[in-house]
Amino acid sequence: MRRLRFCALLAALALVLGACDFTASDFATNLPDVPPPSFFAGIGPFGLVFNGEGHLLMSDAANQGFYSFGPNGSNTPNPITTGNVQTGLAFTKNGDLFAALYLAGNIDQINPASGAFIRHLNPAGTTYPCITGLATDPISGDLFFGQPNSGGACPGNPALTRIEHPTSAHPTFVNYSAAPGNYYVAFAFGRDGALYAVQQSPAGTACAVRISGTSSPQPPTVTTVACFPNFQTQFIGIVTITLSTPDRGEPTLFVAGPDGTITKIDQSTAPPTVTPIITLATRIDGLVVGPDGCLYATQSTEIERITNSNGTCSLVPVSVRRD
Repeated sequence: MRRLRFCALLAALALVLGACDFTASDFATNLPDVPPPSFFAGIGPFGLVFNGEGHLLMSDAANQGFYSFGPNGSNTPNPITTGNVQTGLAFTKNGDLFAALYLAGNIDQINPASGAFIRHLNPAGTTYPCITGLATDPISGDLFFGQPNSGGACPGNPALTRIEHPTSAHPTFVNYSAAPGNYYVAFAFGRDGALYAVQQSPAGTACAVRISGTSSPQPPTVTTVACFPNFQTQFIGIVTITLSTPDRGEPTLFVAGPDGTITKIDQSTAPPTVTPIITLATRIDGLVVGPDGCLYATQSTEIERITNSNGTCSLVPVSVRRD
C-alpha cells in the first residue's frame, strides 16, 4: 500500500509520543468499499470501537457488515453478521452496544458478540438518515449524535441530538444544541464529560470544537479548538485520547479527513498546537485509540495501525466502559 509518512519536528511531540516519526502497518485488509460512480465511492470500514476483551469491532459502510478483530487483525476478514450496522458504533457504560445505519436513519442496539439486532432506539416513525457518529457521555451514559451535511446525498440537520437513558425501555431523544448552518460530524468524550466534535460551518470549513460538559446547564458552550479548510461536505473522523497523566489538562485530539492525513491537536499550548503526523493513501472515516496504546485508522479497504517509528505505542484511550 502506498503511503506517505513524515515526522513532526516538534520537541513537545517527541516528549509526548516518544518518537519523531510515525509509521503505519496493515491491521486488516481486503475489506469492501462502495464502488464508483456512487457519491460515497471509496467509503468502506467506518465505525471503530474496542470491546472489553480488546477486540476491535468495526462497521462496514458498503455491505452493512459487523466485524470483530483480535490483536493480530486479519487479511481475510469476513463479517459476523450483515444488515444491522453501517456507520457509528458506541458502547454504553454497562457494555450495551449501539450502532447507526446511515440513510435508513436507524439507531439500533445490537449484540456486541454477534452483531445481531436487538431493538431500535428511534421513536416510532422517526429516522435520522444522515447520522455517522455516536458517542457515549461517561458521566450520564447518554448517547449523542449529529447529522452532517453531505450535499445532495444527505443534506443533514444542523443539530446535536442527545438520547437520554439509552439502555431503558423508552429512551428519550432531545435536541441538545442547534445553530443555523452548523452540522456535527463525529464525536468523542473526555473523561470529564466534555464533548469533542467536528463541526461543519457555513464558511466552508470544519472545526474541532469542545462542547461544555453535558452535565452543565443548557445551552452548552461551544469552543473552537482548531479548524481545517475544505472539509465542508466530507465525512471526518475525530477521536480524543488522554496521555499517560490524564489528570493534567485537556486531552489530545487526533483528527483525520478525506485527504488521509492524521493531525494531532495538542491542547496543552495556547493556542493548541496543530501537527500533521502521517498521511495515508486514502480517505479516513474512523479513528480509535486501542487498549494497546496504538492509533487505528480506516482506509477505503483496510484498517491501519499507527505506531511510533520503533513500533511502540504510548497513547492512553478514553473509555466509558465500566466492566
